[in-house]
Amino acid sequence: MDLHDRSGAIYWGELDNIVEDCHREGVKVLLSMFAVPSWATPNGRNGLPSREHFGTFAYFTWARWRNAIAAKCRRMRLE
Repeated sequence: MDLHDRSGAIYWGELDNIVEDCHREGVKVLLSMFAVPSWATPNGRNGLPSREHFGTFAYFTWARWRNAIAAKCRRMRLE
């Protein structure tokens, strides 16, 4: 599911609905981030995250649904 456009703006609406429905029904959600907005990539295109910005994007995503997702997020140091 593509949550952002070329400007990098994130549209959470559809994923918000999915996460909220799962949470309401007691279904645990595990998010996998394999593509991030352009601001979080090393080359300015949508795709794999840069080491510099991955933690920020992951934390922002976790904070949005912290009460509804199964995994907890810790600040990670990528080496």
